[in-house]
Amino acid sequence: MTQWYTLIEAAEALVTKYAMKICPPEFLLPKKLMKKVIFLLVVLAHIAPVRVSKGGSPEKGLQVLLEKAYLPADLDQEVFDALWTVWPERLKSEAEQASVARRRQMAMERYGLLPHPSDPSRSVQYVVDSSGNWTMSCLACHQGQVAGEMVMESRIQTMPLRHSRRKYGW
Repeated sequence: MTQWYTLIEAAEALVTKYAMKICPPEFLLPKKLMKKVIFLLVVLAHIAPVRVSKGGSPEKGLQVLLEKAYLPADLDQEVFDALWTVWPERLKSEAEQASVARRRQMAMERYGLLPHPSDPSRSVQYVVDSSGNWTMSCLACHQGQVAGEMVMESRIQTMPLRHSRRKYGW
């Protein structure tokens, strides 16, 4: 019961604080009624059950993350392929002697990019379109590597620590 009183007090405080900002002077509803409406909406939003969609295909979701760009491009293939030209001399001379494929692999290793499952010259952290534009994907932040294995964030959050210690010898 105490939680309800706390929720009601918090909702009333929010309503009082924001009612004047929300309701311009020409607004037709009286302020007292508007406060009650806002209060009811806040309470309903708090107690309404959250719907989680079940089902769906994890493979399809991963495909969307790997192939759909949601942001503007950060760079293009030409820029990525020229990154080695600004490296320290030792690495630059090694890259200069390497093939384009090896240079791309060196750049991916240097910048912590993981290879795309279907094309190792691309990265899972970037979506590369048919024009060669590299756009950061959701996986730039929501994946990582543990013991050489790519791990998605949802797995990181749900994996018990004792399981990680046992599997990876921590």
